[in-house]
Amino acid sequence: MSNYHVPVMLQECMDGLNMRPGAVFVDCTMGGGGHFLHMASLVGATGTVIGVDRDADAIAEVTAKSSGFDARVIIERTPFSGFPEVLKKYEISGIDGVLMDLGVSSHQFDEGSRGFSYRADSHLDMRMDTRNPLTAEIIINEYSEEQITEILRDYGEVQNPRRMAKLLVDTRSHKSIRTTGELVAVLNEEYGFLKNGVLSKVFQGFRIAVNGELDELKSALESSVEWMNPGGRLVVMSYHSLEDRIVKQFIREKTVDCICPPHFPQCRCDTKQTLKLVSRKPIEATAREIEQNVRARSAKLRVAERL
Repeated sequence: MSNYHVPVMLQECMDGLNMRPGAVFVDCTMGGGGHFLHMASLVGATGTVIGVDRDADAIAEVTAKSSGFDARVIIERTPFSGFPEVLKKYEISGIDGVLMDLGVSSHQFDEGSRGFSYRADSHLDMRMDTRNPLTAEIIINEYSEEQITEILRDYGEVQNPRRMAKLLVDTRSHKSIRTTGELVAVLNEEYGFLKNGVLSKVFQGFRIAVNGELDELKSALESSVEWMNPGGRLVVMSYHSLEDRIVKQFIREKTVDCICPPHFPQCRCDTKQTLKLVSRKPIEATAREIEQNVRARSAKLRVAERL
């Protein structure tokens, strides 16, 4: 396996999915294929694994590695919320497990030209799918102060986002902000040298906005339950609180028969339980894995089973 991407909590994900021969599994965020190729090795000649990703680099990387498996291997370039269309295309009526390894792959961070990291000076791109016309450069240079404030607040959880948004709007009035280096320089000139954690939040906010990541996640979670066979597993690994909060809330709502406020005299929501918890608390990486792969440090793995 190349160093394109080191899979986080590989065995924990496989255990969570309850991998077995003959079953049908979807990897919604295939990336470099660390999890996906291991899934393909476990389902046998009668099993099927479907991998989707919107990043052309990921598709090329995994396609080059995917020959030689006994399993039926399907790879498609699409946003992960689009996996139901892939199932329809291949006339697959139900699945036995869905894996979502959220966020940015190690390769996307390391590939400086993509603009995902403040550590390399490159074009303010941040697109996971290069077919997407929206870039971080467009947002920073063309969105209103109010829109940028909302992005920094809701997606980056930046303190005092309005001050930062005003700074960017004021700056672009006399010079465009085109590169990651220029963005960092503008921020550092105003605030002094910002800590890496703050810069990470700023870049996270713009990246999520560019790629519509949270809406993608919500849509994919709903589809996973709709397409899951009874006993199938939903396995989601998140790396920051925004994602984990959405996953936690989704699973909570699907594991109860009513989500009405407590003061309602009778149920009005018509909610029906469709999932049960497999792990009550999120699973976290071992100290040994974190030592070997620092990306595992913030990972939280949640597992639920379709009723």
